[in-house]
This record gives sequence, C-alpha cells and structure tokens, in this order.
Amino acid sequence: MDLTTLRHQERGAGTPLLLINGHFQSRDSWDPTVAQLSRHCRTLTFEFPNQGSSPTDTGMDTIAHYARYTAAYLDRIGVDPADCVVHGYSFGGNVCRYLHLEMGVDFRAIILGGVGSHRLAEYQLRRLATWRELLAKGETDLFVRTVLLQIFSPDFVCRHTRHFDVTRKAFAGQYGRRPEAVLALIGALEDFFRLDRDGPDSYRCPVHLVGSSADLLTPWQYVEEYAKEVGSVSTHCLQGGHQTRVEHHQDFVDLMIELMAQYG
Repeated sequence: MDLTTLRHQERGAGTPLLLINGHFQSRDSWDPTVAQLSRHCRTLTFEFPNQGSSPTDTGMDTIAHYARYTAAYLDRIGVDPADCVVHGYSFGGNVCRYLHLEMGVDFRAIILGGVGSHRLAEYQLRRLATWRELLAKGETDLFVRTVLLQIFSPDFVCRHTRHFDVTRKAFAGQYGRRPEAVLALIGALEDFFRLDRDGPDSYRCPVHLVGSSADLLTPWQYVEEYAKEVGSVSTHCLQGGHQTRVEHHQDFVDLMIELMAQYG
C-alpha cells in the first residue's frame, strides 16, 4: 500500500490504542478525545485516502483496501496488532471486522462502536443507494444534510442547531469538490455489506460492543443482538445518536479509559 501521503499521529505511552475512523471522518476529529486518552495509553490515529484532507484515490472502493491500508500503517510504525487494542467506529468498525475475521489479524482486544447484526445489511445497502442517488443528481447539500440527520440524534439537532450548521458547511467544503472520494468510501461500505457470511462471526480475542440509545444508523437492538451472537465480553449503551462521541464526549472518553484499564 502507498503510505507516502499518510496523515497520522501518535500520542502518549503505554498500551497502544488504535482508533479507526468513521466513514467521512478526518484524523483531526479525534483530537479532543486523544487529548484525554493519551494520558492513559498510547493513542494511534490516522486518515485513510478519500478522507479529510488526504488525497483522493478512486481505486480504494472495497473494504479490503481499507483493511490492508490499516495493516500497512501498523507495520510502518512498528506496532504488532497482537499488542494493540483497536477501536473501530462505524465504518472503522467494519474495517476492523474485516481485518480480524477475513484477514486473520489478531488484536489484544477489539472495541466495536456503531456496528450491529448482519441482519442490518439490506437496510444499510438501501441507505447507501439513496446517498448515491443524491450525489448522482448533484444534490450535494441535500446529501450532506441527509447524512448528518442520520448521524446525529433528533434531540441533538434540535438543541444544537448552530453546531449542526457549522458541521454541515465544513462537511460540504471538505467533500463537495470531490464527490469521487465520497463514492469510493460508499463503495467500500457497500462491498462490506455484500460479503457472503457462513454462520456467526467468530472472534479469537476479547471483543466489546458500544452502541447508542438513539442511533438511527445502527439501532441499539441490533448492537445487542450482535453482542449476543459473538459473546462479547461487555456491551455498553451510551446516550445520543450514531455520533455519540460528539453528543456525549465525556461519557465516551470515560468508557474508553475504563476499557483500556483492563489491558494496561
């Protein structure tokens, strides 16, 4: 994998904690979280091509591309995945699932956020098809609004209209000029949800599930269902929508510190 344009950051000391981005997340969006977590562990954050200010790569349109990029990143910085706790959020959670279940990459522990039962696959594919249709029609602003209204809980949007508008403008500014990057990211997630599966997922390391009470993308009941299927070590329901790390930041940080204490 070509990591010549890699944007990444390492902070703190101790057990490595790899934080894998959500779908349209930039590396910088982890900064408020890392400011606290890096006091307790060694935090690793990076950005995929097609995300944030990283270059567009239309060839990265399968989940395998992003999983291999993650493995290449860890190899480049000299971190053995077996020594590392990984938290994959949303898209990053599915990258993490592919790394472990399809590529055989073992971690010290896996923390999955905003992912659920595979019974959601058809729903997710229909949602992504709607996103594609909006982009194909050139409805960029409507696409951005649709994404954000699915990521944040209705309560948060009502109480934080200014934050919603600032995020909408920043999102549109970041991706409005390169829809091909968005389409590559969408294609990768579609690829994941189309994977053939033979029986329940089987993890070879401890796995923890984190969901949200008002998540419109991955409803809590499907997180609970997946947790039971895979026999998760622990399952946690935080308040807010899919982007609970923004809506209830301190609750998320406190949970991550609590989980990392088990592997410190």
